[in-house]
Amino acid sequence: MGAGRLDWRLVRSFIVSLALHAAVATTGSGGGGHPPARAASPPLSVTFVHNSLTALSPAPRREITAAPDIDSTAGLLPDWAPALPVADHYYAADEVDVRAEFIRVPEVEYPDRALFAEINGVVRVRVLINESGAVDAIDIVAATPPEVFDKALIAALSQARFSPARKFGLNVKSEKIFEFTLVAEDGLPAPR
Repeated sequence: MGAGRLDWRLVRSFIVSLALHAAVATTGSGGGGHPPARAASPPLSVTFVHNSLTALSPAPRREITAAPDIDSTAGLLPDWAPALPVADHYYAADEVDVRAEFIRVPEVEYPDRALFAEINGVVRVRVLINESGAVDAIDIVAATPPEVFDKALIAALSQARFSPARKFGLNVKSEKIFEFTLVAEDGLPAPR
């Protein structure tokens, strides 16, 4: 099929279409080019049939005067739906899907008086980590001997950086408990 033949078919179709349109336009009502008047159609009538078995009662009206708080939405989710993370709650390690982990491990300066006296110690620390992985708070849970290593560990852990914990795919606040064993000869604590 050549390009000239395709053009001829297109021209022939255009001429036939033009002739048909001209014939329709001139054979209307009285040659005015307007289509003939039609008889008026009866108005459309719609009848609704009420079936008492499938009738729906209107929903009760509720007014909401203020935004609901977390406690008032408890009945809105199905029983099987997981609870969404709470903004001001620090989740324990067993409550999250992914635990917070050190990105930047802190370097603890061994206190001079403990180093010279060759004092060893064990300090248990609770660290509160926010959604971005920064440290919000540090609590000394237990220390042996008491108050010897507290300041050094708090100073070091306040500079630590964590990958945030995740729950249901969202970054959440979390808490971690560390137990540091400090040995005077090493000068470096080992977190467990």
